[in-house]
Amino acid sequence: VSEAAREVFLFSEDRDFYAHGGVDHPALLRALWQNLTAGHVVSGASTVTMQLVRLVHPRPRTFFSKFQEVVDAYRLERVRSKDQILEQYLNRLPFSHGAVGIEAGSRVYFQIPASRLSLAQAAFLAVIPRSPVRYDPRHTFERVKTMQVRLLRAMIRAGVRTREATVALSEPVTLKVSPPPFFAPHFTRALHRHLGEAPYRAGQLRSVRSTLDLALQRRVESIVTRELVRLRGRNVTNAAVVIVDNASGDLLTYVGSASYWDRAHQGAVDGVTALRQPGSTLKPFTYALALQRGFTAASILPDIPTDYRLRGEHTFSPRNYSGHFLGPVRLRNALAASLNVPAVYVAGKLGYRSLLDMLLRLGFSSLSRHSGVFGLGITLGNGEVSLLALASAYATMARGGVRVRPRYFLDARRVEGAALLPDAGPGERILSPEAAWLITHILQDPMARVAGFGFSTPFAFPYPVAVKTGTSSNFRDNLAVAYTREVTVAVWVGNFDGSPMEGMTGTTGAGPILHGALLAAMEGRVPVPMTPPGTMLTLPVCALSGLLPGPLCAHTVQERFIPESQPRKHCDWHEEVALDRRNMLLAGPGCSGGVVLRKVFPRYPADYAAWIRDEGIAVAPERWSPHCPGTGRAPVSLEIVSPRAGAHYLIDPTEPLDSQQVALRVRAEHSVLPGMWRVDGKPLAPVPWPYTLHWLLVPGTHVFRLRVGSAVRSITITVR
Repeated sequence: VSEAAREVFLFSEDRDFYAHGGVDHPALLRALWQNLTAGHVVSGASTVTMQLVRLVHPRPRTFFSKFQEVVDAYRLERVRSKDQILEQYLNRLPFSHGAVGIEAGSRVYFQIPASRLSLAQAAFLAVIPRSPVRYDPRHTFERVKTMQVRLLRAMIRAGVRTREATVALSEPVTLKVSPPPFFAPHFTRALHRHLGEAPYRAGQLRSVRSTLDLALQRRVESIVTRELVRLRGRNVTNAAVVIVDNASGDLLTYVGSASYWDRAHQGAVDGVTALRQPGSTLKPFTYALALQRGFTAASILPDIPTDYRLRGEHTFSPRNYSGHFLGPVRLRNALAASLNVPAVYVAGKLGYRSLLDMLLRLGFSSLSRHSGVFGLGITLGNGEVSLLALASAYATMARGGVRVRPRYFLDARRVEGAALLPDAGPGERILSPEAAWLITHILQDPMARVAGFGFSTPFAFPYPVAVKTGTSSNFRDNLAVAYTREVTVAVWVGNFDGSPMEGMTGTTGAGPILHGALLAAMEGRVPVPMTPPGTMLTLPVCALSGLLPGPLCAHTVQERFIPESQPRKHCDWHEEVALDRRNMLLAGPGCSGGVVLRKVFPRYPADYAAWIRDEGIAVAPERWSPHCPGTGRAPVSLEIVSPRAGAHYLIDPTEPLDSQQVALRVRAEHSVLPGMWRVDGKPLAPVPWPYTLHWLLVPGTHVFRLRVGSAVRSITITVR
């Protein structure tokens, strides 16, 4: 700020600022006597330090509040320098019309930076913070001008800048008023549309009291601005944030874009209501429905290569973001780590129509427009939804499964007639309280999400927070949602023109904004833990199978269950086998006790045979020790699972022929017997369990036949 502004503000408010330790004792005693005589507060004798305390922590004007200000002023003077206190003071003063701080006041009324303020202009501004309503320059210019003249004459009498103050008395003060700030423009537009809809569309309104928390709105806007500067080099130009009060549905914060006036990046587009692909943020609702249909948090889901037949001859083969398959995973870990393959598997078990119906009931009405084209990929976010609908759905989870519509206003008054009140009808139950609580418990579990996100994420909070992220295909949309019992925060990061970001994920894009916004929304609130509804069971289960621990289970975990859904069967996913110590192969009956080593190995179901071989998972050896061989047996079950019988393949003429092949995968129990493949009647070399065969594409119709012991299976495919 200009030196003139610095001196005039100190002269006006605290002439001994650099001499006292935070409190002007003579002035304070004088004010105390005046207040006691009058019976109420008539004089504050507040120093700049005391005023700064009041700006940071507003309190009612009472004797006790004054005592607290004195104590806080002493404390502040001990930890901050005089210049730091003055800087904070000048940057927090209210100058009416939403202008906070001397820089904002200077630009609003004179359209110049505070560093160029003249003494006359600075004295004019110094009057306004005394009472921003009484001394509003736009409505009471002459009143402010009169007080400015008094202030300048007082400086002359005190011998402070006498010459400049004398000149300033004759200097005209001309306001160059900029347009009033447009606070929360996207929210204002949305509120206007909302009030134009039934049942509110009746009569002209003269006042509206909205649900928006303007202080929180400004903090979140500044967080968005700061984080987008950090992401500028990753082709990220915009973000949107919405914060919902879970109990009432009130919209507390509504940031539609980084800047409403940024035409270059379509800033007027409302990112809160714009339809974008939500990525993995819809998965929790898939799993919530699954928990209501008999699944548990310990249910084992297959994270293995799987083909799903679509319409016609096309197939859908989901992949995880990491590109790896984890084999059998418990539902808790599959959701927390945001694995794609298990989510599609669960969606297939539930049925597409059941899943879509639940999502529509949750408020994702946009999915009804093209519902016939989503298929099982709907759980991966291949449809388009709004950020507002997403926040509302997660708030439903936070409320234990009860949906409450977002609320834009608290009341509105017509020019004529009674006041309007928002519809506050009872919410509709969408999810069972048990399923909603269990999903919340999973999303709060930081260890369960390690497989998908690692240990270092922006989702570490000082209290339990349920978190989920999502990224659409080609990195066009990046989202993160978090909720406590009190609030739900939803964040979108991307570009309104649809251009992809550069390798952005939920932890690097929307995550940091989410972290700052949720902490800001929870400031001043006491987090209340989400207690389980009724009696939820906590039982140990085998970490591998999700079943009750058996005698061979070395690792167990504690899991929560909805009553009557807990597993009844003990784990049979482990086997103890006899090995020949000399070669660590299977020991047959002829091996003597001295060379036999008994060891426990995992025994996976037949579905995981190909995954075990591809990933090199350690299982019991396949061959007998030549020193004491035993006899093998054919698998009890044998099935060629991929490709499907009758599948059609096309050779790509633009790719090398030696890179175009099909993997024939088999579901079979572990066996020491080899598999004998024949292609169009011609035998191939024996293949060990799990009998996977990689075959180069050749045009024509081909018959594949597999024999393991006495079991035989065959399929036919066509290549063009």
